[in-house]
Amino acid sequence: MNFDLDRVSRILFDEAQLLDDREFRKWVDLFLPDAYYWVPSHPQQRERRGQLSIIDEGIAEMLLRVERLSQPTAHTENPVRRSCRVVTNIRIEKSTPGGFEVRSKLVMHDYRVCEFAKDEARVFCGTQRHALLEGEGGFQIAWKRFDMISADAAMPVLSPPF
Repeated sequence: MNFDLDRVSRILFDEAQLLDDREFRKWVDLFLPDAYYWVPSHPQQRERRGQLSIIDEGIAEMLLRVERLSQPTAHTENPVRRSCRVVTNIRIEKSTPGGFEVRSKLVMHDYRVCEFAKDEARVFCGTQRHALLEGEGGFQIAWKRFDMISADAAMPVLSPPF
């Protein structure tokens, strides 16, 4: 594995682990202050603005999501969901000044035990893209896009990030 690919892989694996460990605030800290996190409603969607998206959040909205997830009254997280993210097929698509644009595959299994209803097990998978910029402490995320293979299907409530 080349040096750049190893370093790029590390931040993607770290991101997945933070999300699996429910370290959502630390996850947001991986992003630059003007970053965004986008899940389009269709894989061919090219523009974030002026079209319906599943998720389109800047840092302020990401922090609101994190705050909601940490509340004991968050019904979508009671009981707490457990998740396992697998990141694979990591490719550096483009070198940019001070960083890289990266493509990878993500499979996320999400599960929660429900006391008064059927247990929930969900799988989300697709292609994720990141723009990574090198900073003093390593890479930070300038933007993230996740194209779910089922983006145009009926969607359950999505609370934890991908």
